This record gives sequence, structure tokens and C-alpha cells, in this order.
Amino acid sequence: TGPPGTGKTKLAKEIANQCAVQYPEHVDDYRFTTATSAWTTFDTIGGYVPRQQGEGDELVFQPRIFLNCFREDEIRNDWLVIDEINRSDIDKAFGQLFSVLSGDTVELPYERDEPVEIVSLDTDTTDRQLKEIIESDDLFPVTPSWRLLATMNTYDKASLYELSYAFMRRFNFIHVGVPDLQNADGEIRTSLLDPNSDNDNYAIKWASESEEIESTLQDTYEELAVVWERINEARSIGPSIVQDILAYIAANDTDDRTEALLTDAIIALVY
Repeated sequence: TGPPGTGKTKLAKEIANQCAVQYPEHVDDYRFTTATSAWTTFDTIGGYVPRQQGEGDELVFQPRIFLNCFREDEIRNDWLVIDEINRSDIDKAFGQLFSVLSGDTVELPYERDEPVEIVSLDTDTTDRQLKEIIESDDLFPVTPSWRLLATMNTYDKASLYELSYAFMRRFNFIHVGVPDLQNADGEIRTSLLDPNSDNDNYAIKWASESEEIESTLQDTYEELAVVWERINEARSIGPSIVQDILAYIAANDTDDRTEALLTDAIIALVY
């Protein structure tokens, strides 16, 4: 959780990717999706759809992104990363996954050859049960190492869906905030955006990715540090928005109009 532009989405995806790389015996990969207000369990868990091949009006169960994390042609353990989770109506969108997040096995109201179930595995799961799960395409196993990571923009929370306590208690909340923009003596920390700093900072990272941004930083980093601090007195914005301002200036600064472009960028990207 945190204000816009603090890197929540990038951090969540990087965590999932690193775990898949470092622990391939436990994690196969990760899947990324963005929540919407239109989500229902049909979009997240699955539902009946017309058979794609064949005649008649036969309906077949088709799993969606949640279930595909556990099984898709073969058994998998794909972590799920949901961006802007509070854009969805959780009660309507998550359905039976509520219980799965608590480690319970859930039978879904669908059938293929057999009733469709989400099966939570633990250390007490027997070899016979594992064999049954492997052989049945209608059983979707959730291993103890499966994780759901989500991001939530706290600035928009008043205009989006509320998360119920029943849902929230199944998660740990990690705040990704804006760094201190003033030193202990009250001076603005221009060092965060100084491309000539001896220490790693945002400017050095951004400059390594774009020569145009490096040149713009040399001209504007002190003024931009002041602007960033002043904006955050009224509304928290993360460094990604500062990077967007720099990119805007760098892409348009052909006639030495840096000051005017900085004003345009603030209007376009902040106001």
C-alpha cells in the first residue's frame, strides 16, 4: 500500500519473479493482472461457457486466472500479483477464494467429469491424496508456498471499494512510502535527485537509463527537489511521477524552455 508513484507494482512483480528464479522447486512463475470494478467470480475463478468445438448448446466449465495459477494442462504453482486490488468488489470477485486464503479446501459449484475443487495441501496430505489430485483435472491444488501479492493505492481509497476486515486479515500490509524529502535540520534533500552524487539515488538510476533525462537532471534537479517537497506537503506522490516530469521535459526541451516545460509537466502530471 502507499501513494501513487512509489513503485508498489514494480516491487510486487520483482518479488514474485525473484522467488520463481531462486526457488524453482517451489514456484513455477507468476501471473499478473489488474483488478477492475466489473470483476465477478466468472472473471477470476471461472464459469460455464459454450463448448468451442462441436454442435449443440453444451456448456463446459472454463477456469480463469485464479485457478490457472494452480493447474493449466499440468499442475503448477504460479504466484498471483493483482494490481490495484481495491478497484474490485472483493466479495463479488473473490468468492470461494476467501476460504482458500485461510487454507481450506473448497468445492466449487461447477462440474466437469467430477465436481471442481480447490484443494489446499499441507504436510498431512497423503501420497494417495496427491496421486488422486495429479490424476484428476478437476482438482486444483494450492501448495503451502503459493502466495497472492496485491497493490493498493491509498490516495484513491475513498473513491474505491472498501476491503472488509475478513479479507484484510488474510494479508500482511506493507507500506511503500515516499522518502523523507527534508533533512533533520529542515533543508530540502536535493541529494535524492543529484546526478553527481557519490551515493546511489534516484537520479543515478534514471540517468543510467536515458542520456536525455541525465541532461535534464543537471539543469533542474535542485528546482525539482523543491517542487517535489512542496507538492508532498499537500499530496504524497512517489518518485515515479518525478521521473515522468523529467521525461516530459527531456522529450520537449528543444528550445531551452526548461522552466516553462517544468510548469507544463506539473500541470499535466500532478494537477
